[in-house]
Amino acid sequence: MEIESKVFSSNGSLRTNFIPIDKKKELEEYDIIHVQGSPYGSEIGRLKIPKVVTVHTLLKDEVKFDRWNMAFKIGQSFEERTFKNANFVIIVNECLQDTLLSYSVEPDKVSVIMNGVNVEEFDAIETNNRIGVLYGGRKAKRKNYDMIKSAIEKLKIQYKTFGFDKYLPRAELLKYYKNSKMFVSASDYETGPITVMEAMAAKCPVIAKKIDGMKWARNYYLSFENFEGLVNCIDLLNEDEIYAPMSDKAYKLIKNNFKWSNIARKTVKVYEKVCASAGF
Repeated sequence: MEIESKVFSSNGSLRTNFIPIDKKKELEEYDIIHVQGSPYGSEIGRLKIPKVVTVHTLLKDEVKFDRWNMAFKIGQSFEERTFKNANFVIIVNECLQDTLLSYSVEPDKVSVIMNGVNVEEFDAIETNNRIGVLYGGRKAKRKNYDMIKSAIEKLKIQYKTFGFDKYLPRAELLKYYKNSKMFVSASDYETGPITVMEAMAAKCPVIAKKIDGMKWARNYYLSFENFEGLVNCIDLLNEDEIYAPMSDKAYKLIKNNFKWSNIARKTVKVYEKVCASAGF
């Protein structure tokens, strides 16, 4: 969209909060700063330019599933400060709204813009022979990888993994998506997620736990609530009359609603609104 952008840090950590202190003068030469993920923008209040924060998950929700994680507990104070210093907040799923508003964020300063997928990137990769189950993501208790592993072992089928805080090169990951027969998520809490969207864009049917964060894709994936349900869903996707229609339907959902170009336009409209209200 011919908008110049610069990434100041590609990895979120506590030190990300303090980048504006180092780069304050340089950052203020831009029209807007867009922080991808709380709580990494706690110090953006030091900047005079308009500030937007996109929320992918909330630590106040994360701690419900991992109550002994001290980083989540400590991070909530940074998260609250991030929202206090932001002019506008984008959430990637409606399921985040109630928790976000508990931080006293004004409803008229919140917009839902879901994640986007570069569908053309997946279309450019050929499919050779779809085999087995694919699952991936970062390490977290709520992901329930043990449930997936147990189902795979019971059914004695092939599988591939990615993530676990060690990520594949992009080209290799695309091939994983394109050559896996199905993608499985057993997470108790998700707000998208991008892995599910990318699997659908790769025409890799999705099996996922029935949770609020997946309502946007209801009827486009097979849902389960427990171990037995997961095993049954994997068995169902081995039937051609179910597999092929689900693959095509999910792909069209992503292509028609979540292409990056569409998400970019929505995001730029937020930039324009925020800059205008801030007098820029």
